[in-house]
Amino acid sequence: MRRFCVTSAAVLLLSGFASACGGDDEPVPASGPRAGATASPASTPAASATPEATATAPAPATVTPPVRTPTPRPGIGGGGEDQEGGAGDEEAIVETLRVLVDGEGVKPQVLRVAPSIPFKLIVKNDLPARLTVDFEGQNIAFVVDANSTYEQFVSGLPKGRYEYQVSHLDTGVIEVGS
Repeated sequence: MRRFCVTSAAVLLLSGFASACGGDDEPVPASGPRAGATASPASTPAASATPEATATAPAPATVTPPVRTPTPRPGIGGGGEDQEGGAGDEEAIVETLRVLVDGEGVKPQVLRVAPSIPFKLIVKNDLPARLTVDFEGQNIAFVVDANSTYEQFVSGLPKGRYEYQVSHLDTGVIEVGS
């Protein structure tokens, strides 16, 4: 009797998997066989089981396939946005250029960046005095306190060679598009 109950439960469980994996486009009724399918005595326990066997048999399990939700990863396309704004509001490419000012002057003397690409210029002042950085003819100037670091955003420059003066101590060059 026990073997019959286990076998019946296994058949019910497997028939639940089979109906969940169907390839038909027709809707499947919540209970009962599909249209056009014939019921066999092995697949319907009520036809061949005694009333006490059906009372102790477990209820047929409904198997729902797992729903996969794509998880967007930073830096990798393919995922939808999880914020307002839609396409076109992504952050632009921003390059980072680093300069060190110490007792020997500006290092490196020449920095390079692509034309029209915005960049962040990070100036580290290792001197005990405040510095002024001034880009000649570009309306870009800022102050870097003693023994500190300052970041200046530059929205992109056309192709060319741009000199900057560091507190009359030294000069540096940013070459754009070379």
